[in-house]
Amino acid sequence: MRLDKVSPSWFNATMTDATSTVTATATATSSTNVIETATSLGQHGHYTRQGSKPHNEDASHSFTLFGQAPAPTNVVVLIVADGHGTHGEGKVCADFCVSAATSWVQTLMTQDWSSMNWEQKGSELTAHLHNEFRNVLVQKKGRVIENGIVCEKIGEFLSHVHSGSTFSMTLTFPVADVIRTVAIQVGDSDIYINGERVACDHSPLNPEEWRRIQSVPSVLRAHCVFDARGRLDVFLPDGTFNPAHYNASWKNPWNWNSGIRPNCAKYTPGAYLRTFGLPQTMQLACTRSIGDYYGHVSGLTCEPAVFVKDTVECPHITIGSDGAFDTIDDKDTWVFQEGNAYTVHINMFHGRAEDASMMDAVEIRVNTLYRLYAEKFGAKHVDDVSLACLHP
Repeated sequence: MRLDKVSPSWFNATMTDATSTVTATATATSSTNVIETATSLGQHGHYTRQGSKPHNEDASHSFTLFGQAPAPTNVVVLIVADGHGTHGEGKVCADFCVSAATSWVQTLMTQDWSSMNWEQKGSELTAHLHNEFRNVLVQKKGRVIENGIVCEKIGEFLSHVHSGSTFSMTLTFPVADVIRTVAIQVGDSDIYINGERVACDHSPLNPEEWRRIQSVPSVLRAHCVFDARGRLDVFLPDGTFNPAHYNASWKNPWNWNSGIRPNCAKYTPGAYLRTFGLPQTMQLACTRSIGDYYGHVSGLTCEPAVFVKDTVECPHITIGSDGAFDTIDDKDTWVFQEGNAYTVHINMFHGRAEDASMMDAVEIRVNTLYRLYAEKFGAKHVDDVSLACLHP
């Protein structure tokens, strides 16, 4: 799908050991060079900071590849993956997605990118990540694959392994007389190009995602429900919002009398994709993911949204986990780029301090977002925060 107009959000905190491993792997497996910050397309950086959970389940990376025709002369790659699972399993999936995607991009550097079918390539990539991650999970003793689902033996019983991740990546490169950006997204780690959010919503509040899930047999099908006391369905059987609990015209569209909780600082109610009456309960805040094999039986998918945007100059790009973007309201996310009155915000969020590298600038952004999260929701409830950014 060609994206001529995109729509808005934000940015990453403790660089993981996997990031340095990924860079080393990329350098060793290709004749192209990997550069960490400086590039003719601009400067890039990434950073991840652990929240209040026992494990940092986010991963991020940014790097540049240099190639020869027919491949692009240079490509800037940004990646953010937000893992989830028990006992740190989410970190395993997020780190794997970053490492495997980095290697995958290397394999394209002998091909002609100007005529590439990016929807097909994006689907191939996320299917590859999804299928190969099974092999990572079953390396742990006592695990088996049953009907495509990774399970763990507990005595005589098999328990589904809960481990998955969002995945968002951009590829920015010159082609003809424009700069082309390809955005590939699975889940809710949002991508912003020149301050506009790529119009991709893999949320239980999205009617299109609800309709897609209706193709699953009812006995297995997951339900889109509000984050609330008890079960409150987001949609009526005809796919319209449940008027008893949701009204988009409300300033704060959640019904406190129903016990519906807000989604952090955004003017939307929290919602989950949840299963009922199955041996293994699923509850995820997004409708697409890598991994989570038991959930894919109930309506999850690893199929990505793929967008292509051409710009005259190198764009500003920010990819962030939900821990980064949940700290602010959508209406506030673009104001920091409007005019000289917002110089401080420009330096913090869409540029860099003159005496700081891009890596340092992204680290500052992540730490600021972490602080905002702690101030709004309490230090015990801070999510992992991750960003990957490109600045012309």
